[in-house]
Amino acid sequence: MLKGGRPITLDKITTEVVVWAIEDGKAREQRRLMGSCKNSMHDGRTRQGVLSADEQRLAGSMNGWLFSADLKLGTVAWSGDLGKRAGPFASHDISPDGEWIASSDFGARVTIHRFSEPDKIVAYLGDESGAYATAIAFGRDGRRLYAGDESGRIRVWDTTTWQEVPALGWLAHRGSVTALAVSHDRTLIATSGDDSLKLFPIAPEPGESRRRERLSFQLGQAANWIRFARDENGADRALLHCSPDGRLNVWQTDLDQDSIDPVPTDPGSLPFPLIDHQAILLPDGKVLVVGGRSTARVALSTCHLYDPATNTWSQTGSLHRPRRKPLLTLLPDGKVLVAGGVAREGVHLVSCELYDAELGRWSPTGNMDSTHAGASWALLDDGGVLVTGGNASTASERYHPNTDSWHPAGSPGAGDLSGPAIRLPNGDILIAGGSEHHPNCQLFDPVLGEWKATGPFPKIRAWHTATLLPDGKVLLVGGRDENGGPTHRVEVYGP
Repeated sequence: MLKGGRPITLDKITTEVVVWAIEDGKAREQRRLMGSCKNSMHDGRTRQGVLSADEQRLAGSMNGWLFSADLKLGTVAWSGDLGKRAGPFASHDISPDGEWIASSDFGARVTIHRFSEPDKIVAYLGDESGAYATAIAFGRDGRRLYAGDESGRIRVWDTTTWQEVPALGWLAHRGSVTALAVSHDRTLIATSGDDSLKLFPIAPEPGESRRRERLSFQLGQAANWIRFARDENGADRALLHCSPDGRLNVWQTDLDQDSIDPVPTDPGSLPFPLIDHQAILLPDGKVLVVGGRSTARVALSTCHLYDPATNTWSQTGSLHRPRRKPLLTLLPDGKVLVAGGVAREGVHLVSCELYDAELGRWSPTGNMDSTHAGASWALLDDGGVLVTGGNASTASERYHPNTDSWHPAGSPGAGDLSGPAIRLPNGDILIAGGSEHHPNCQLFDPVLGEWKATGPFPKIRAWHTATLLPDGKVLLVGGRDENGGPTHRVEVYGP
């Protein structure tokens, strides 16, 4: 499809390339390109064609024959019989300069052809005994060729020498990679395979031992093709995914601002919808947004920074472990502690990481002894962190930043507590209920390391808010009552 919606097709009978014009909602044949396939035994079945970046060159195949079409000159060149088709998901791509065609359509290995001479194979990539290449895409600068195969791996080739760069390859899927696409800004590569669509960074981040996806969507089936779509300014604006059943899924790279209550200064948007994340204000005034999930129930390692001074978003270092619903705390030294969270349904994490804002990187720190998804947590006067409850647990732990380690902090005793944690003026930590089974409230004395009961709620409440007032009292608002429904109750705790 050319810009403006003009389709290009291959005539099933004559095998001529046909360019169409759309007028008044109807397709009209605009011109036919000279040159047709000499294979009299063809069945008319073709691969999807691929266009060069300037839309002047087109490549495709039919029954083991490769063709290259020069749309500017109006000519088509066909190869001879190059061999049987490799499989249903084999593909082609044209290098950004229009000089090379890469194809996974003619046997186990990727073949490289000059655009002007499609019948000549100038290089074979891979080996005959390896997994068949099933999807290919040139990088936007033309220096790399990405090839997905039947094993789910992405292999990377240097196009100046046509030699593989094994250190840049990675395992992307459990089954065959069916489609690849590289973003126009050269930062992301999209892959489809098994039942998922994934987004990976083009280059692994410093310190990464393996490349990790930044987004993953479970779609139930692999794609016939995927594409990044640009707006009129050339910026990546959407990702398109077409399934074998003809269904087209579209993800926009920005949120619909009409669905959000606007603020006086529009803070822009993240590149994708986000939920189950955490956010915290950094000492330099920026906001760090950590983990969460997008439209799929898959935890993310992606982290972003919002700069209110410039009203812009930027991506920062990714977590070592994807996680949603993590605990997030700003430590006195300016580092950020992320603890626990959920990796996927039924898999809760004990791992923790520290974020260095100056370096923009996360580094592992000591693990918790227990999982605490949905827990209460608070910063202590000594710079440590108290975590209690979560996962219907009564356990509590205390993080010591000097040793990067966690230690048991006793038990509140009366069942699980996951209510708001408030540091009172005297340094004690109030855990204001949170259980859906009892009205218990507890105080933690960080000096003695002991728990003690304080006045309980008159009735059970959970999922409420707690706010420290200037006079040292705590205001508790709303939440869920003993019947599981929302409540209008408001109470004040006085130490």
